[in-house]
Amino acid sequence: MSAAVGVYVHVPFCGAKCHYCDFNSFAGLDRLRAPYVDAVSREIASFGAANNGIGDANGRVPLAARTINFGGGTPSLLQPDDVARVLSAIRGRFSVDSGIEISLEANPGTIAESRLAAFHALGVNRLSFGVQSFDDALLVRLGRIHDADQAASARLAARRAGFDNLNLDFIYGLPGQTLAIWRDTLVRAIDLCPEHISAYSLTVEEGTLFGTLRARGQLPLPDEDLVADMFDLAEELLAKAGYSQYEISNWALAERFRCQHNLGYWRNLEYLGFGPGAHSWYGGRRSVATLDPRRWVKAVIADGASIEESEAIDRDLELGETMMLGLRLTEGVDLISVGERFDRDVASDLAAPMTRSIELGLLWQSGDRIGLTLRGRRLGNEVFGLFLEAARTGAVPAGAAA
Repeated sequence: MSAAVGVYVHVPFCGAKCHYCDFNSFAGLDRLRAPYVDAVSREIASFGAANNGIGDANGRVPLAARTINFGGGTPSLLQPDDVARVLSAIRGRFSVDSGIEISLEANPGTIAESRLAAFHALGVNRLSFGVQSFDDALLVRLGRIHDADQAASARLAARRAGFDNLNLDFIYGLPGQTLAIWRDTLVRAIDLCPEHISAYSLTVEEGTLFGTLRARGQLPLPDEDLVADMFDLAEELLAKAGYSQYEISNWALAERFRCQHNLGYWRNLEYLGFGPGAHSWYGGRRSVATLDPRRWVKAVIADGASIEESEAIDRDLELGETMMLGLRLTEGVDLISVGERFDRDVASDLAAPMTRSIELGLLWQSGDRIGLTLRGRRLGNEVFGLFLEAARTGAVPAGAAA
């Protein structure tokens, strides 16, 4: 059992639903904000009770919070008093050392400097702005409620509010996006000097407006070669600007600015999620809270928790997922450390996918450490599939990653 866990608080409220977003987020639920804060505070305080489907049936489990992350949705829509109550509940249930990363996601179009200053005074020490693009036409196409100038202004407001650890989130591979537009976004991002930059390739999900448009043939997406060129351009420009790529989609100016909460995910460490639709990985089980915010509030107020799904994760699958997630990191995976965690000879048990990936130029090996090559980063899903299959069955799929 872990001595520390990542703590995630899901805030389901949004000013508007973005056209690409399949997260558990909702517009028009302003009246639910106060009941939500009551419920999530109760859910946190109740963790470890026999009825919550996650914790120790014998009672409360003494745990430390490794990191705290407010995600969504748009957590910056919460009032400072709301965040204060939730943080108080976390500090009442978990040991929280001073200086741990407390991060909050913010929309540049819904934030005021006074609110940012209040968040900072409460102990929030990292902000993540969902900028997505500096092209106004693309922002409209995405359904974002801010423009490029507002994004730049939000960064200045955060600095004045006292934040010295900022992340800017971007998406590439967008409909109608050219390499020149992407270059301009990267240059403007670099000029703002955030400590951290995330750049993710667009994934079109069913159930989103983009998913519907693609099914109708009405979503002009760039081809795979152009998307690959966009990834290459991000690597090139960010490296020249002094950003170190530490994960496939994440860059930081210094090691201390790497997102500690997400590093917990990529190292497959345990975490607890609170709020509607929040995911948890704890005690060998993966669980998802009730998705519908109203149903979730009602159940949590009554029972202290509301779990939609829960499944046991066996050690073979956990090993495969540990390899898959760890290989996203540019530092790669230490086979000795993983072997000690699982009491297995990982180098021997996973020799087949390692050999196959190395032969294909997708994986490097240095002593007891392996990691993705530059080519492997572009074909990461192929490599991940090999390790997942081998961990679960001991076999590598025929013809995989050819």
